[in-house]
Amino acid sequence: MEANSFPIEVKLRRAYLFVVDICSVNETRAIPLNKARSSPADKEHCRVLFELANRKTKGWGTGEKKYIYDGSACLYHLHDFKDSEFILQPADLPEDIRYRHRNEIRIRVFQPMSNHELPLDIPIDSMTVDQLSEYKKFISLAISQDSIDRGVFSVINYGHLFVASNEQAEPIRNCVELRRGFKKSIRIVQRDEKFVPSIEIDVTTSAFYRPIFLSEAQVEFRTAIDANNMLLGVTVEPEYNRERRLIFTNFSEKNPEQYNFVLKDGTSMSVLDYFAEKKKLYVHPTLKLACVKPIQAGVFPSELLRIVPHQRVRCERLDSRLTEQVHARNAVLPKVRYDLINEIVQHLNLTADNPVLKAFQITVAPHLFRIDDPLPITLPKVMFGGNRLSHPKPDGNFNSPSAKYYHPGKITNWAVLYGDVGDARDVNTVKEFVKRLLPAAVRRGMELPAPQFVEYCDLTQWMPHGFKAVANLNGLQMLMVIDPKAGMAPTHAMLKLAEPKYKIVVQHFDYAKVKDVVMRNQGMVLDNMLNKINMKIGGCNYAPVFSGDALPLSLGAGTFVVGYTAAAGFATEKKAKAKAGEDGTPIITEPLAVGFAGNYVRNPNLIVGSYLYQLTPDNQHELVDPTLLENQFHHMLDILGKQRPKDAKPPRIVILRDGLSENAFSKVVDHELPAIRKACLRIDPKYAPQLAVLVTTKDTTTRVFNVINSPRIDNPQPGTVIETGIVRDVSEFVMIPHKAIKGTAQPMKATVIHNEIDDINMHVLEQFIHTLSYSHQLTCAPTSLPEPVYQASILAKRALYILPAFREFFKDKVPRLEDGTYDVERLNRILSPRNSLLELVRYTA
Repeated sequence: MEANSFPIEVKLRRAYLFVVDICSVNETRAIPLNKARSSPADKEHCRVLFELANRKTKGWGTGEKKYIYDGSACLYHLHDFKDSEFILQPADLPEDIRYRHRNEIRIRVFQPMSNHELPLDIPIDSMTVDQLSEYKKFISLAISQDSIDRGVFSVINYGHLFVASNEQAEPIRNCVELRRGFKKSIRIVQRDEKFVPSIEIDVTTSAFYRPIFLSEAQVEFRTAIDANNMLLGVTVEPEYNRERRLIFTNFSEKNPEQYNFVLKDGTSMSVLDYFAEKKKLYVHPTLKLACVKPIQAGVFPSELLRIVPHQRVRCERLDSRLTEQVHARNAVLPKVRYDLINEIVQHLNLTADNPVLKAFQITVAPHLFRIDDPLPITLPKVMFGGNRLSHPKPDGNFNSPSAKYYHPGKITNWAVLYGDVGDARDVNTVKEFVKRLLPAAVRRGMELPAPQFVEYCDLTQWMPHGFKAVANLNGLQMLMVIDPKAGMAPTHAMLKLAEPKYKIVVQHFDYAKVKDVVMRNQGMVLDNMLNKINMKIGGCNYAPVFSGDALPLSLGAGTFVVGYTAAAGFATEKKAKAKAGEDGTPIITEPLAVGFAGNYVRNPNLIVGSYLYQLTPDNQHELVDPTLLENQFHHMLDILGKQRPKDAKPPRIVILRDGLSENAFSKVVDHELPAIRKACLRIDPKYAPQLAVLVTTKDTTTRVFNVINSPRIDNPQPGTVIETGIVRDVSEFVMIPHKAIKGTAQPMKATVIHNEIDDINMHVLEQFIHTLSYSHQLTCAPTSLPEPVYQASILAKRALYILPAFREFFKDKVPRLEDGTYDVERLNRILSPRNSLLELVRYTA
């Protein structure tokens, strides 16, 4: 078995950190060129400028040709030297970039206020947090410097690079092209009882905007609205003045003939005439104009604005087809990924011939790391109704040995609402579906009486008007909506919003699937529907059996397990009295969503949960507000005491925290763990349970390949656990609990950051975590993460998903403070499932 981990040795004793400042200087001001969040194209430009200055100053007076520079403000050098400054004249620049500069360029290199000298020879476990962070950044930049200098790769950030060659880009549609690249991360691992750095490299494909003129881009879209939504915020440059940077906002309804400028002398002139007379440029009279920021820049002919290269497209901008194309390029088989990683390594030139690595005395192993002894783990048995056990196959999949659920759900009052599905024949199909659903539910042990039927013709208007159709159905516990529009996104968002807004369980089915059950007798589709319904009405489809090493932490023996994670949204809102953006436009940041899940209901094997919103200070998006965490943890313990009085004060609590970087581990122990202890004390001043805290994450660059037992390269078997070679120390392990549905399996990394539970070692925690991966309920297979954090992540994403729908359909009811920011306390009362039936069932099924 091999992992994409390449050991590193650094023999250099110290390097020197400098700050780089590059400005275009005119008579009145200095314009920064290397801003903190420069685009990849701007970083490449700054690299060219810095290299010119480095040559002309002979390595800033040191004679050293090699350096490590990130294209922004960070420079690592082999020698110490005094603060320096050099002026580049436009005539000094190569012709291919000279067009961007009319003024001289000032490049300053100076020592930072602290951490100027970077010690590289001290033991890694003796480094401070800041020293270790700088050490890892230094190595990461050093490894990619030569390939960037040779023009092989360009940079998104120092952990993510992509091929620079336009010939290797794959144009698709909607002004999008795909570029292959790689992610890298420096990890500190323990090998031969020593802490050493290692680089992990994983191949990835990303979507970028094609560097074409806006006039060309617009014709690729069906409507101007689609084009505006996709291109909003893209950086463009005028073809006749490529030193200038503008931000596209939208296409104007007017063309150059129709739109008039008001000149400084008060006269007006059409855009067409202005460019012909002032710029000596002919523009097409009927092509749409492009509106840009800053606002004073006004409008430009779209045929003169070119999209700046190497701008990545955010995932939420891609439609479903484009998203599928990106996923398809990334879901490659293990053998393909293995070969691509080796190809990336060759392009990086991790050999003795690499001039940067040679100068900085860095050696990198050129081959994937061999794992000698991965640990097999026992696959847990799974209990179904009637105490019938299922034994998982080697790939982790298992079958139901019983027709009945482990814990069948029951309900007394529910309704079926169907939209405009067509003629009477289609209405009869809905009723026939329900007729088949009811006896199938009884066979599973569920109590599902006949429903009430409600017809509402226009489901697109259901949120503002349609709920009145069911509001008078007193005691309604579940509403099943049959949607004729095959999962239409606005309908889906409305229905998901309805659940927390009206505190009612909603089951959304496409009419096409309903028709499959009736017309094609598709039993598997019906089974999947029943699996969802049973969970939504409080049932539990099956339960993994905690045995062997996992037995001491069995959920049925009183262990309380909680998973939580924080998720940040992408969107921002523009409102008055808020923080101003670069152009003075007020911006309000979306709240953070925190998902919580645990086994606090009557059935100890059922993982359910809730979510809350919080406002978070800048750069703290990983952390949960301690007061919010304390209140929610107390709330879950309070429900646990009411649902299962004998487990009211669980002696052992296992906390699974997801979505954290290594730098935040200590903050969880210092800030979040004390909040959990306070919650326990509020239950009883003498209540002090034993706590274990594990950070679990799947968002890593780690990949593991099975290259031992077959000439092929496969994914590891589900249940594979790795404790050595690619982990930091004995408190960390890598696990592959699942079988990848497509492509290469993404391992889970788990780190024990706190453990005070008696007689619980790593093997117990490993088996416990693996057993929790068999708790998903909707599929008979393990998941890639243990269910508590898997559900917490789903809940956090659900919170972010419904917020835009809430703003759209209830504009006047969005709670705001006087400064325009969200009133999250009121928002939580309106949109959180807390204090409702929803937090007692798996309503997200």
